[in-house]
Amino acid sequence: MAKYKDQVSEATEELSESVRETNRVIAESAVAAQERNWKFAQSIYEDEVELFKSHAEDTRTVMEKLMGASEKGQPLFQSVAESMVAAQEPRRGHSHIDAHPHRAITQATGGVRGARTWNVGCL
Repeated sequence: MAKYKDQVSEATEELSESVRETNRVIAESAVAAQERNWKFAQSIYEDEVELFKSHAEDTRTVMEKLMGASEKGQPLFQSVAESMVAAQEPRRGHSHIDAHPHRAITQATGGVRGARTWNVGCL
């Protein structure tokens, strides 16, 4: 009977050791998963911050270009507007074609190649 008790005791001890080892592996796996999740969340946050910085820089660059284009285009716009107003005023001795606003724009831009032209039609 002592031999049987020793076998039961040994089996119980092996089972306990197996349960402890399983619990240790589960705990290590949970800690490793938590670390991976933390690193993943941190990388997403850092990537989003970099993306926002990039968008802010791009927006600033576009705004600077728009402001520069606005300042450079101001005299041209004013000239076009004045020509359009002048084209609407009745003039003596000029043909009907000269009174078209799109002609005034072409004249105001000096027929510059690549200059935008708007065909607003005859009002």
